[in-house]
Parts: sequence; C-alpha cells; structure tokens
Amino acid sequence: KAALTAFPVVVVCSLISDLPFHLLMLAYIITFLGAIPVAAVGFIFTAYAKNFNSFNYIWPLYVTPMFLFCGVFYDIAQNPEWVQWVGYALPLTHVIQLSRPISMGELPSLNETLLHVSYLLAVTSFFIVISYAKIKKRLYD
Repeated sequence: KAALTAFPVVVVCSLISDLPFHLLMLAYIITFLGAIPVAAVGFIFTAYAKNFNSFNYIWPLYVTPMFLFCGVFYDIAQNPEWVQWVGYALPLTHVIQLSRPISMGELPSLNETLLHVSYLLAVTSFFIVISYAKIKKRLYD
C-alpha cells in the first residue's frame, strides 16, 4: 500500500522539481523500506486488539510520538537527550535521515546509509517475528 501511495508523489515530484530521477527512485525505495516496520507494528497492534475500537490506540501510542520525536518538523538534535533516544528507536527517524539529503538533491553518505538501512532491516525483522508469533498464537489458541 505504501508503494502505491508513494508512486503518485514521485510522479508529481518528477514533474515539478529539479531532482534527478535516480534520486526520486531512491526516495521511493526508502519510503517502501520505511513502511515495512510500520506495517509490522500494525500487525502487532492487530494481534493484541480485543475489538475494532482498540485500533484507535495506534495514533496516540505510535504514530503521534513518531511525528513528534523523529524530526519530521525540525531537527531531532533540538530535542532533549532522552527524547533523541526515543526518536532514534523509532523507524521514521531513520527514514527521515535518509530522505532529507535526497530531498535537497544530495546522496547520504555510505556509512550513514548502511547504518540507517541496517537499523530498518533489524527492527523490521524484530517486529515481524513478534507479530508472527503473536498472531499465530491468537489464531491457533
């Protein structure tokens, strides 16, 4: 779903911006890579949901802190140190750290890219394992 949602954004950006096409495609891949851990957390919420109204907790418990602590609106370094640690634990921070230089027409450094992509892959694997185990337990118990 994230890939389908991000594609029109890439098309519009290619029409109205000066960014090279390869940078837009890289941003598209990063968006997809960042959507997977968020979806896995959604599966975890699904596994713990008692009823349909339980899904209302996703916004205040997960999405809002990501927007506030991950540097979406301002640099994460402006936050107190404990908030920075919370921000770096959330996957959106790493997507932003990779996407921000691309939006300015630059490539992130190789070390930075490896660090953030590795974290996204690790946290994705962790969330998928937890969600799979919990959903399997809920379905078969």
